[in-house]
Amino acid sequence: MTATPVEPSLNERFFLFPADAPTDDQGGFRFSNLEARKYQLRCNEGELKDALGNVIVTGGQNKPVTLRAALYPWSRLKK
Repeated sequence: MTATPVEPSLNERFFLFPADAPTDDQGGFRFSNLEARKYQLRCNEGELKDALGNVIVTGGQNKPVTLRAALYPWSRLKK
């Protein structure tokens, strides 16, 4: 999973923030490096099915978000 600022500043060096670690066996992931602003989540291994793939969250909060994704055939997350 990655997060991209909805409104990046012009002087930002990186526009794509990875989750803290790869998605776990239950599909869990975490971001602890996001400032308190809006981000769009992206699934590297599949297509998000929630909100037509346009999932916006606010960084700096400690609350879970549940997403559904259809994994690509080559995804490492498939068992």
